[in-house]
Amino acid sequence: MNYKILKIKDIKKFIFKRQLKRFPYLNDVKKNPYTYFKARYYMYSSVILIFFLLKSRVTPNMVTIVYGLCGIIGCVFLTIPNINYNIAGIIIFFNKSIFDWSDGYLARIKYKTTLKGHILDSYGAHLNSIGFNVGLGFFVLNQTGYDVLIYLIVSIPFLYFGIPILLGKNLILDELRKNKIKDIFTKHNIGNADEKSNRKHNKKNNKIKYPKWMYYFKGFMDDRARTVDFILFTMIIDIYLNYNFSFYLFLIWYIKHLFRFFLLTYSGINSAWDERAIIEIKKINNGKKK
Repeated sequence: MNYKILKIKDIKKFIFKRQLKRFPYLNDVKKNPYTYFKARYYMYSSVILIFFLLKSRVTPNMVTIVYGLCGIIGCVFLTIPNINYNIAGIIIFFNKSIFDWSDGYLARIKYKTTLKGHILDSYGAHLNSIGFNVGLGFFVLNQTGYDVLIYLIVSIPFLYFGIPILLGKNLILDELRKNKIKDIFTKHNIGNADEKSNRKHNKKNNKIKYPKWMYYFKGFMDDRARTVDFILFTMIIDIYLNYNFSFYLFLIWYIKHLFRFFLLTYSGINSAWDERAIIEIKKINNGKKK
């Protein structure tokens, strides 16, 4: 694609076509009215941003880094006990995803998509999630004066990164990088003799159906835009009407994520996800089908 001759309407057509093909629900205003309008706000904003970025030396990874920095800067602004800084932080968190919607399309039009870009994008999402919730905690602390909240705030990063499964996946990748996959099989007695029993164990685990409340629980007070925007709107109400609605939302969010932390930790310790991952890798290395 010759990006030098692209006009705004060409970029709009490219982005809208790909985005609506990937996520058809973004085009259903009746079922998803808020998502419909918010997605278009992001898409139109990214069209304008990409149009100017194509004429610059800014790379997609630079845009992704800015996206990650929004989480840090927005967090700092929310921690300051000043209305103007708080409003600035709210504006940053409301608009941060414009960069997230722009970096990938900038890469597809002008450059090439890379694994490094995907990693940076995921890292930026984590920075924004942690930054927003830490900023929310300090905002509530400043609004209410409840100093005890500081103990909850400092534990927030651990609720995101203190899960054994996340560490375990990193260790597996590190072992693969060092080309020690055969040593892993030998050390942990994961071989052909155990493969049948492990396969039976996997089939049994795959049949497990989680109760409906688990799925509702996962989507409740998550990091999606509609949840974040609702909390941001509540913060604005608290600022100008001197209410404490965001305090209760913060407590609900914290209890939910604390429960999620213990649930995932228990699941990570008691399940055989790591052995299954290694067996799958072994099948791939041996040229077998999954």
